[in-house]
This record gives sequence, C-alpha cells and structure tokens, in this order.
Amino acid sequence: MCGRYTLTAGWGEVANEFGLPEPLGAVTALPPRYNIAPSQAVPVVGSRRRYS
Repeated sequence: MCGRYTLTAGWGEVANEFGLPEPLGAVTALPPRYNIAPSQAVPVVGSRRRYS
C-alpha cells in the first residue's frame, strides 16, 4: 500500500498552528481531502531554519 494521508484542517487552522501570515491567492481555499495520493500536489509548510 502506498503512503496516502488526509488533510482535514482548513487554511485558518493551519495558519494558526504554524503562526503563518495570510497568503494571497487560492491557497486559502483548502478543501478537506481524505485520500491524498503521493503523486498529488498538496500544500507544504517549510522552515528556512538551518540546523547544524
């Protein structure tokens, strides 16, 4: 079985959890998705922090 996962939180919840500013564009419309396959595009929260 491949690594499928879900996205149940809306943009507001994701932004609050990670302390993100409100973005411009369509990224704020994150509909719930319950069967995300590895080949599908999904939003990603990254960090520019460098670890040594």
